[in-house]
Amino acid sequence: LENLAAIYRVKGDYTRALELHRQCLRLREEHLPKEHRQIAKSLGNIGSILMEQGQLTMALEHFQRSLTMCQKTLPGEHEEIALCFT
Repeated sequence: LENLAAIYRVKGDYTRALELHRQCLRLREEHLPKEHRQIAKSLGNIGSILMEQGQLTMALEHFQRSLTMCQKTLPGEHEEIALCFT
């Protein structure tokens, strides 16, 4: 789903990309531990698309949730915290 969403994002179809990323997030939330890094990744992907759509408040909420999860699942100053949104 992530790869399909990436293609739609590149094509500029943000609505479809967002739909696929949200579907991916739902699946991850159903099958992974509550604060898994893959859930954080999905939240960051959704935040990126919302940001591109100009929905900055919603994007910020997703980015903050993603960052919080990364900080909880990675040790202190781990370099991957900086990569949570890529």
